[in-house]
Amino acid sequence: MVIDVGGVPLYAIDQGDGEPPLLLLAGVAGQCADWASTLALLAGRPRAVGYDRPGLGGSPPSSAFPTLDGEVARVGAVAARFGLQRPILVAHSAAAFFAEAYARCHPTAVAGLVLVDPSVEFRTRPRGRLGSLAARRAARIGAAVAHGADLSPLPRLAGPAIWRAAAASMTWRGRPPDDAARLYRRASVAATAYAEWLAYRDWAADLARLRRRTQAPAVPTVVLTALGRIRGDRGRRRWRAAHARLTAMFPDGWQIVLPDSGHLVGFDRPDAIADAVGAVIDHART
Repeated sequence: MVIDVGGVPLYAIDQGDGEPPLLLLAGVAGQCADWASTLALLAGRPRAVGYDRPGLGGSPPSSAFPTLDGEVARVGAVAARFGLQRPILVAHSAAAFFAEAYARCHPTAVAGLVLVDPSVEFRTRPRGRLGSLAARRAARIGAAVAHGADLSPLPRLAGPAIWRAAAASMTWRGRPPDDAARLYRRASVAATAYAEWLAYRDWAADLARLRRRTQAPAVPTVVLTALGRIRGDRGRRRWRAAHARLTAMFPDGWQIVLPDSGHLVGFDRPDAIADAVGAVIDHART
C-alpha cells in the first residue's frame, strides 16, 4: 500500500495483529522486501509494519536530503499513522541510528529494540557548514543524473544485476531471492542510496551529540552481530567488540553473535531475527 506521511508518499506493509507491534526499518538502499523471510517466520505472531523511505523500494523519490532528525520524525509519523502503541523497533545496519535516536528522544514510546548488524560510530565529527553544503549539492546532482538515466532502459537492465552482485558480497548463504531485485530497476534508487551514503557521516555525528545529552532507554535491546563476511580474526574481533560497546550503552541490552551470517542477516539468518524479536517480546511482557 502507499500511505501519505506528512505530505510524502511512502510504500508500506502492514500484516499480523499480535501485540506488541513491530516497526521495521531497512538499512541504506534497503526496502520492505528485505524482511519477507523474517516475517514468514513470525506469521500469526506480532503485527509488523514496514515502510520504504523516499526513493527506495516502492516509494517515489524526494528532493529532501536525508537527515537524522527527519528520519526520527518519520519513524514517529509512521507509528502514529498506523496507530502503533509502543512498538518494538527492528532496524538493520545504518537504520539502527534512526531506531536508537528515536528511542532516546521518546524513551516511553518504544517497547524494545532489535538492532540487526547495526552500523557503529562513536567519535564521528560534524562535517561543517561547507562540507554539508557540498554533500547536499552532490546529492542533487546525483538525483538529476538519475532522472535522466531513468528515461533510458539502462537502469532496468543493469540495476538488478548490480544489486545482486553487491548483495552477494554481503551474504553468507548465496544470492538473495530474485524477487528482491526487481525494485532496483530505477536509477533513482541508486541516487537515493548515494544521498544516504553522503548523509551517513551527518547521521553519526548527530547521534553522537544526542548520546551526550540523553540516556539510552531502559527497554530490552538485542544487538545481532554478523561475522560471516568479515575477513580475518582481527576484523571479526573489532566488529564484535564495537557491537559489545554499543550493547553496553543500553541498561537492558544483550548481544547475539552470528558467525554464519553476512551483513544481510535478513537473507542469511531470518530465524535469528525472529528469535531476537520473540525474546524481546517475552522480555517486554515480563
